[in-house]
Amino acid sequence: MGYNYSNATEDFPGNIDNRLRTKEEEYSNDHSTPFPPEVADVLKELTDETIHDFERYYYMTAETQRKLLFQLVKLFRCSRILEIGTFTGAATIAMASAISSSSSSLSSEKKGENGKLITLEMDPKAAGLAQKHAKKLKYLDDRIDFVVGPAMESLVRITKEHPNKQYDLVFIDANKDGYASYFDFIIDNNLLSDNGIIIADNG
Repeated sequence: MGYNYSNATEDFPGNIDNRLRTKEEEYSNDHSTPFPPEVADVLKELTDETIHDFERYYYMTAETQRKLLFQLVKLFRCSRILEIGTFTGAATIAMASAISSSSSSLSSEKKGENGKLITLEMDPKAAGLAQKHAKKLKYLDDRIDFVVGPAMESLVRITKEHPNKQYDLVFIDANKDGYASYFDFIIDNNLLSDNGIIIADNG
């Protein structure tokens, strides 16, 4: 999903091929449940810095999509989340802010266990910016694990390190030619909890 932002240029490729639908996105944002104020502030700062520092800032998850992910995590009481493709962490922060304790989650194994989001990113600079802004929300300190490196290599490694771990939600937003491989790996290695869901962005 392309990102619509008032300070963005009017002629980047997303506008040329009609990926952005400004009126529809504004309507969706205006009629969606807002983020908690502290989360909204951090996401605004993250958005501004991403636009300033990254030529391909439009890789960033759009605001309407962030709000949808936030609500889905709450709706399905997700405690364990796997994200393939962090970029600068807009979706990461949105989902982690909504995460539940495992005592009420789909994949509950131990009461009182804190929820966790594991996010995989190839670009160290992008991952670093995500970490910087996530730290502004103290309750996310032990809620997000950032893993930097090629996604498939990281998937293999974390699965070996935690062979029985399952996820309530898997969000794939990475290189499109890898989607089928990521999906197959998740299914073949039983990484999805019984009622878990997989969301693929622009799949």
